[in-house]
Amino acid sequence: MFADLHIHSKYSDGLLDISSLISDARDKGIEVIALTDHDTINGVIEMKKKIWDIETIPGIEITVSKKMHILGYFIDYKSCMLKKILDRMALKRARWLIRLIREISKEKGVEFGDFLKIYENVTVKTVNRWIRDMGDNRCSKDEVYDMYFWNSANPYGKYPTFSSKEAIDLINTSGGVAVLAHPALVWENKEQFEDLLESLMREGLKGLEVYHVLNAKAGLQEYFAEVAVQKRLLISGGSDFHGDKNKRTYIGEYGLLEKEWEMFRQCRGKYNQKLQDIIEREGYEFIV
Repeated sequence: MFADLHIHSKYSDGLLDISSLISDARDKGIEVIALTDHDTINGVIEMKKKIWDIETIPGIEITVSKKMHILGYFIDYKSCMLKKILDRMALKRARWLIRLIREISKEKGVEFGDFLKIYENVTVKTVNRWIRDMGDNRCSKDEVYDMYFWNSANPYGKYPTFSSKEAIDLINTSGGVAVLAHPALVWENKEQFEDLLESLMREGLKGLEVYHVLNAKAGLQEYFAEVAVQKRLLISGGSDFHGDKNKRTYIGEYGLLEKEWEMFRQCRGKYNQKLQDIIEREGYEFIV
């Protein structure tokens, strides 16, 4: 694989630091990576302080809902506006998590400080683990998310996120390219998906992540490739690597071949103009 455009570091929910990620990618022969941490550019800021021997693309993965995430590529990571909006959302989420801990502590008859004695940081991951440790071990991680984080009927409200339009606008106004991440997650059926895609395109979506482990497992990669060409959307792909040794994927398992990467680079500024002409001229083929 030539380019892996979906990688996470310790700055969000990945396990590895920037140097380790780049070393891993280099060892696997990857020439281009995009760092796409969840809802933060702090890892990108660190990554761009140094010149590496592979190409590094500044990116982000913005949470819209449990299933919908929007990837942003080539974002202006130096933008004060972008940093301010992301920091504001991070603060809003931190306050929501603390409120959730307080509410559950009351329900369980424990002290709020007990959480801080066990976990170093208040994060989505540590709060989920704590809830299960507090007596909901019969629940899976996803069930806890559904019960507490994505349930707007609970007393503390739904976990704060950007809307799809807000996420896409934020990426586009930061000079980036907005791409729907792992579309198999939002898939219900063909009609529903294409209606959703049209709606997101009206909001400014420019691409579709075709190559991803979830798309492959669902048998939808070929369909997503066809839809992307039909709707003149950029095609992206990546491993969604988090560093987990026993699950997910390894760096470079999914991504773009060199020709596909050059297509992505060429078309990112004119995706809706002459993409079909470029595809036909270059003899572009999808590897699905």
